[in-house]
Amino acid sequence: MSVSHPGSETYGQHWTSAKVAETFAPSQASVATVRLWLHSHDVAPERITVSNSLGWLHLNMTVGEVESLLMTKYSLYRHESGVTQVACEHYHVPHELSDHIDFITPTVHFDAKVQARDLHLGLSLPIKSPSTCISAFPTAI
Repeated sequence: MSVSHPGSETYGQHWTSAKVAETFAPSQASVATVRLWLHSHDVAPERITVSNSLGWLHLNMTVGEVESLLMTKYSLYRHESGVTQVACEHYHVPHELSDHIDFITPTVHFDAKVQARDLHLGLSLPIKSPSTCISAFPTAI
């Protein structure tokens, strides 16, 4: 990237947030592949939104739908501080999607910072290409 190379004429010229998002957005092919998979599991297009960074797909799904999609079971885990988090012990994504999805949340990890917050399940799947993610927000556990 010429903007970060000291020998470049464009060195140090700041990009707009839109330019950054556009530059690092996943390929249309990756987005289409993940959307097709979601549609095959009855996730209607209006239940999928794209983040401002263009790197995440956010899904509006129930916990049961996400459990079926990822072949998993979600549970509530309570930290000694009293904060409850949603997670699962394992999940499955078809192998043919491995080149298109970087990350899904929530799944097998916990938030680094423990803080009180509303309980809803958010599923995030980053779609690969520089980096895209999908987030599903099931409404109940």
